[in-house]
This record gives sequence, C-alpha cells and structure tokens, in this order.
Amino acid sequence: MRVGITYDLKEAYLAQGYTPEEVAEFDCPETIQAIEEALWAMGCETDPIGTVRDLVRRLALGERWDLVFNIAEGLSGFARESQIPALLEAYAIPCVFSDPLVLSLCLHKAMTKRVLKSAGVPTPDFAVIERPGQAAAVSLAWPLFAKPVAEGTSKGVSARSLCRTPEELLAVCDELLAAHRQPVLVERYLPGREFTVGIMGSGEEAKSLGVMEVLLTENAEAGAYSLENKWLYEDRVKYRLVDDQAARDAARVSLDAWRALSCRDGGRVDVRLNEHGQAEVIEINPLPGLNPDYSDLPILCRLAGMPYQELIAGIVRSACARAGLSLDAPARAPGRHLSARAMRVALLTSRLAPDSPADDLDSLVQAEAVGEALRSLGHATVNVSADLDLSRLLAEIKAARVDAVFNLAETLMGTDALAHVVPDVLARAGVACTGSGGTALVLSNDKPLAKRLLAARGIPTPAWAEVWSETGAASRTNATDLLTTPFSQAAQKGPDARRTKSSRPTRSPATRGLELFTATQQMGLFQQPARFAPGPYIIKPCREHASKGIGQDSVVEAASPADLAEALAKAHARQGLDLFAEAYVEGREFAVSLLADEDGLPRALPPAEMRFSGQWRRTILTYDAKWNPECPEYGLSTRAFDLSPEDAGLTSTLSALALACWRAFGLS
Repeated sequence: MRVGITYDLKEAYLAQGYTPEEVAEFDCPETIQAIEEALWAMGCETDPIGTVRDLVRRLALGERWDLVFNIAEGLSGFARESQIPALLEAYAIPCVFSDPLVLSLCLHKAMTKRVLKSAGVPTPDFAVIERPGQAAAVSLAWPLFAKPVAEGTSKGVSARSLCRTPEELLAVCDELLAAHRQPVLVERYLPGREFTVGIMGSGEEAKSLGVMEVLLTENAEAGAYSLENKWLYEDRVKYRLVDDQAARDAARVSLDAWRALSCRDGGRVDVRLNEHGQAEVIEINPLPGLNPDYSDLPILCRLAGMPYQELIAGIVRSACARAGLSLDAPARAPGRHLSARAMRVALLTSRLAPDSPADDLDSLVQAEAVGEALRSLGHATVNVSADLDLSRLLAEIKAARVDAVFNLAETLMGTDALAHVVPDVLARAGVACTGSGGTALVLSNDKPLAKRLLAARGIPTPAWAEVWSETGAASRTNATDLLTTPFSQAAQKGPDARRTKSSRPTRSPATRGLELFTATQQMGLFQQPARFAPGPYIIKPCREHASKGIGQDSVVEAASPADLAEALAKAHARQGLDLFAEAYVEGREFAVSLLADEDGLPRALPPAEMRFSGQWRRTILTYDAKWNPECPEYGLSTRAFDLSPEDAGLTSTLSALALACWRAFGLS
C-alpha cells in the first residue's frame, strides 16, 4: 500500500520568522522518520508529501495515494486541521484520523464543550470572551481558567491562566486576545488530578489504551500543564500509568466523549477531577502528537507496554477498516512498460571528436548499453548524434522514421550549459524524447541557479557565494569585482518581491566581498545573508558536471571574504570556467537515482554510498578519480548499496530529499 505523509515542520516556519510558541504544534523530522519506519515495518511504501500547499501541487500533477497519514496541524484559522482531510475527501483519498467536521469542531474548545454538554458528557462550565473588557461580565464560580479557544499543545497556557479574581481574569483575557487573535475560553477550574486517556479505534470499536496521570514537580509552573512545562517536561513533569477507580472513571467519560464527537482511529482525551473527585473532560485531541520521545500518546503507550510501531499500526488498521482497504494489497507498482509492438528508437548522443574528454566519450558507452537492452526487448535502434546543426539532426531523425528518441546528448560545443537545446528542439518538432525537458535542464545545469531553487523550496543545501556584475548577470570573469546579489533585496521584501533594475543595490567598494546564502525552509523566502563564516570552501564550475574542474585543490581554507575572492580569481585564471564557492561539507556522500512509473510518478531507488579507500586529502570525487586511470585516486572510490539497518532513517531522508528535488525541478 502506498501511504503519503502530510505534516508541518517546525524548521520551515522558524526559518520564515515565526516564534517557537507559534510553531509549538508542528513536528520535527524525527517524528516523520519514526512514522515512516513504522509504516515500512507494516510493508507500506511511504511518500513524504509535506504541507497542504505541497499536497495541492502534487494532486494537481495527478499524484495519488492509497492512504494518507495526516499529522499536519495547519497554520491559521479554525479549520486549519481540517484543510488536508477536506482536500483528500474531495479526491476520494482516505486518510487516518477524524474527518474534517470533527477536526474543526474539536479545535474550537467552546464548540466541543457545547456538543459534549448536549450529549451529557461532563465538562466544566464555561464562557467565551471575544473582545477586550468582556471578561468583566463573567459570572462563573471561582477560580477560573483562561486559554485560547482554538490552540493545541498548551499554547497560550501559563501559570497566569489560573485566575482567582476578576482583575486577574480581565488582564489575562485581554492579553490572550491580543496575542492570539482569537476568542478566549474561560472555564471553571478543576482542582483535582489530571489524566490523559489514550484511545484507539472508531465508534463502538474504540477502546482505551490506558490512563496516564500528569504530575507537576516542584520545579513546574503551578496549576497548569502549561506550554513551558511541556517544553521542559523532563524536569517539570512526571507521568505514571494509573488504574484506580478515578482512572477508570476518566477512561469511561473519555470514551463517551470520543463517541459523542465521532472521533476516529486514535487520539487522546484530557480529563481532570473536580472538587468532588468526579472526572470531567477538558479537551479532546483527535489529531494527537506522535513524536516517539516526548508526545503524550506515545509516552502513555510506552508506559502501557505498547511499542511505537504497534501504535502506528493500530491507527492505520483502523483507518483501513473504515475505508475498506486491505493492508495486504500491493502498492501501486512502478511501471515498466514499453509499447507492445516493436519500436524503432534513436539513440541520441552528442557529436564527439575521437580525442574528446573521457567523461564526454562515456555517453557512447551508455548508448551501447541502452541499445543492447532495447534490442533484447525486441526493439530496433539507430544511432544519431547532435551538434549545433539542429536542422540536420531533425532531418536525420525524420529519415530514420523513429518512434522515440532516447536522449543521451549531454553536451553541445563541449559544454553542459547547452544540454537543454536538444530536448527543446525535439519537443517543438513533436518528437517523443526520454528524460527531462529543457526547462529542467536549464535549472539543474546552472548550479548556483539550482541552489537558489533548492533554497526557495526549503530543500537543504550548503551556503554558497556568487559573483554578480554591475548589470546583475552572473559574471565571474573578475572574481574581485563583486556585488551584492539582487536576491537579498527580495528577502527584505518577502516572497512576492520582483527582481527589478531599480531594486539592485548600489555598488560600494567598502562592502566588496562574497555574500553567503543559507537555505531556508520556506518556499520563496531567503534568509538575510549570513556573516562570512571562516572555513573550508569548495570551488566548482557553475555549469559543468562529471566532476569537471574539480580536484583536490578545489577545497580552500578562507579566513575572510577576500581570501575566498582571491581563490576564485586564481581558479578562474587557471581553468577559464565560470566558478562559484560552496561551504565544504565533511561527511558521507550518497547518490539517489529516481525512476518514474507509467503515470510519470517518481520513486527513489536504493541510495548508493560513495566510499573512499586509501589516502585522500579530501574525500571528494575529483575528475581524476572518476576518469583518469593513471591518477593515484582512480579506483579508490566505490559505490556501495549495502547500507546498514541503522541507516534506515537516513535512507528515508535521502529518498525524501531526492523526490523533493524531482518535484522542484520538474524532472521526468
């Protein structure tokens, strides 16, 4: 079964400028990884989708899933937790957890309490404050407790939420109204023990997973399971599984609330005891936090002896039972279909001289292997070569009467920078051609441009330095003549800023230097340029591949922007290539291949790790290491696919990043 995963990551919104409290409900990568690993253990194929905007884009591209595991909290509005389930409902794609109606209802605490009261489920009396000063008219029994009406993870809850006088209530309500821009729920404070009850299943099939008591230590904020107490839970909170009469009463009223609200699959109900020791429901959590280390439901399950994998499996099984899905059904298989009839395929390579570099001549080796494979499947092949005489190329293809072109033409005029020309010309002529189109090749072949796109899509990439001429065009002919990039202006103006001539900053000799960019987690936004960070940088050609122009001396130590500018200038004088500098990353190196199915949907193949043996100044795959048999480095690097079981989470991350790149660049 193919399972998509939708989520909001804290890092993405922190990079955009949101505060830690504003993103408190969002998840961290470790949570997504843990869910994926649990799904893999069930035999599911996973696809990390991301936010509601990511989902919209992918649905528009025609992508579909058997089931979506949704933990996205959403950014704003009373319906924020319902946005993804509602969208999936429109496309008839089932997802785990409650439906859009229930998620919207339970997010609004006052509406939830109205339904609970109508169903006879005990919950504290309450009032809703919608404007400043209105709290003065509240006539409930003291003490009272105030919190935002539609927040989770105890956002807006602090020791001051417990109010004992009208003056305290008025002040807290006015502050919460201003800070959270939503009504404030004021309810009668329950002074007794606090429990959270884990629930799995839907309707009459729902059952309690256990009752966990929340105990505040002497170091905690008093009176409330506040946001600060949750953040510092290791020092301020103790959790214990309980099964006394009070706990059984809490489980009973929790199940009554769960069923009254038609919650599904899994979640939590928070309960406190009133002054008479009776259990009353204070909150429903139909979209529970699932971090395996610090979220309440996984902690409860751990205390109850239920492994995290079993928790996720139970949620999925419940959703599958509702949707009529079989966990044993195979996921949508990646296609491998050629035409049933014999085809005639042109093997297109670049027109090369016999003394062309080894990396260029390698495309002829590839063409031979591809031709062998096609002929073994019963298809005929013809060899065609491309140069700048595009009319000749089209005439040859037409004369050969081919059904399709297998494009292996990586260079024109000895450079990768023109690789986009061939697929563009073939597309205009109506010739079917394998591989990515011209736009994708333009975006990916220019490495600094590619890095800007990666940063804009929130895909992590090392900081880098670029050189700009006075006109704003990328120019590296004089590495000491450096200008601030126009993209820093866009960062100041936000995602809708446009690059215009007037927005280009004035050249200032006093501020000459390279400007480093760091990847952000929000599409369309760039962080303000970071201060120069001394350290190692790798100098690379902007528009070449196959490690062309990369050697052991490509990594330089730079203590200042001037050092880096000087290194760029020397490298340019030596190579004659357009260059840029990128922060050098120590660590393991991987490559992930991608393959589309018959519907054009990509899957990531097992990652390959590049392993280095022998003595290396820097473990980088240089041009000589790849192509020069006479070089000592040649043959000392090997690809390995035997990653250890401990790398399962890393494999997931690599695959997710590769698929994100596929979508960002529009590959095919």
